[in-house]
Amino acid sequence: MGAVHVWAHRVDMAAAPAVFLGTAELGGVRPDVAAAFGAEGEQAGWQLTAPGLAPGIYEVTAYFWSTRAERFEDARTVRITVH
Repeated sequence: MGAVHVWAHRVDMAAAPAVFLGTAELGGVRPDVAAAFGAEGEQAGWQLTAPGLAPGIYEVTAYFWSTRAERFEDARTVRITVH
């Protein structure tokens, strides 16, 4: 993994623009991943401190850039509510 870009898409408001939350910081320690996949997975974690979002319901998507393939290869989405 070479980078993680994170976007928020508001789903409770029609035509709301997507918001780029930022590029995640890579290299977080993940002993659970290392236990499942070996020592090479130990630093598979990432984190992002994002700017505040207006209250609403969002789908937050993390896009994973592969340095091997030189493209975004995967994405994961979670739905959150901001109060």
